Amino acid sequence: MRLLMRFEKNEEVKYISHLDMQRLFQRALRRAKLPCEYSKGFNPHLLISFACALPVGVCSCAEYVEVQLEKFVHPSECKNRLNEVLPIGVKILDAVEPADDFPTVASVICLAEYTFLPFTNDDYNDILKDITLREEITIEKKTKKGFKDINVRPMIHRLKQVDGVIKATLSCSNSENLRADKLQEILEQNGIKIKKVLRNSIFIENKNKIEEPLGATK
Repeated sequence: MRLLMRFEKNEEVKYISHLDMQRLFQRALRRAKLPCEYSKGFNPHLLISFACALPVGVCSCAEYVEVQLEKFVHPSECKNRLNEVLPIGVKILDAVEPADDFPTVASVICLAEYTFLPFTNDDYNDILKDITLREEITIEKKTKKGFKDINVRPMIHRLKQVDGVIKATLSCSNSENLRADKLQEILEQNGIKIKKVLRNSIFIENKNKIEEPLGATK
């Protein structure tokens, strides 16, 4: 059985790294006594995967984790048992059993939506418009071959101030990925100091549709 869960990562744990979050879930699954499946071979490991790494310091209400179970356990029971043992700041919001042909979220993720909360309530629309009108925004990114200058402007799909906060939709795939902390650096270089960042949603492309993962399973 494959279990797909959406969870939130709040202020209390926003400085926990992606690797530590993986360890946290591994321990929680054991404490919840769920019948998790392990890989075969000399060094068995838990069959668990996360949709997309979240930068340290960023909160989220749209994190996704997939786990293989050896036998069926109702998703709502898995959710409840995990929430009983997860630490403050991490909570399972929903859990489903996807269809057998439903792809892993990590393989089809394409976009992520964020909210950036500035320190002040100034009007930043002119600055944001200037950023979006640029043909090129270059940042240094680490690749397998070392550091490389990358034009990330095509990865910014939406950047707009709404009700005092900045909403951004960014590329978030295996081939193109603009992290929220990198956009925060760009905003701050242009005079917009950011107090808090929240990932609101991630979107997948499945059967020529772009939608949130749990909606796609229905």
